[in-house]
Amino acid sequence: TQLSNLKKEFEETTDARAFVARNNSSIPYFDGYTLKSRMQMGEKDNIVSLPVGGVLGPYLDAGNYVLAKKIDVRSVPDSVHVRHILISTNSVDQQTGQASVVRDDSSARKTADSVFALLKGGADFKSLAASISDDPGSKNNGGEYNFSSMDMGNLAKEFADFAFYRRKGEREIVKTSFGYHIIEIL
Repeated sequence: TQLSNLKKEFEETTDARAFVARNNSSIPYFDGYTLKSRMQMGEKDNIVSLPVGGVLGPYLDAGNYVLAKKIDVRSVPDSVHVRHILISTNSVDQQTGQASVVRDDSSARKTADSVFALLKGGADFKSLAASISDDPGSKNNGGEYNFSSMDMGNLAKEFADFAFYRRKGEREIVKTSFGYHIIEIL
């Protein structure tokens, strides 16, 4: 009954995050896009079929009564081919899981800006990736990666947003928790 009474207000609000916080939800607000195939709730087909702004519920999901609101829709490609150069601010030891500072944020940004300027000037991306990038997984292949849309949730949000939502040929410096990435969409 309490949720039923909140449904109209939830439909009309333009700030869903504040609405969820104000009403002491036990399920945190999720700020992001997700693929239907990755949704793990029984009502996912009904949520996906909602119009933007539509609210579903209340319904019972895993012991919680829920109202779900569809905020937006976005199409993503099935896969993307990108290349990047990482200028790290920190590193995580694969054995211990301990993080350590590689360089301070200001120095990393200056280095990223310098590398970006070299690329704008016509420098070879592959050579710079091999010699400068702190990403050992891509140094030997010119900084290139192929990601499927299923990988989105495993990437840093800022990296995934740029890679999947921008256009072919775009190149930019993107900051994540790992440091500064110079990313180009191939």
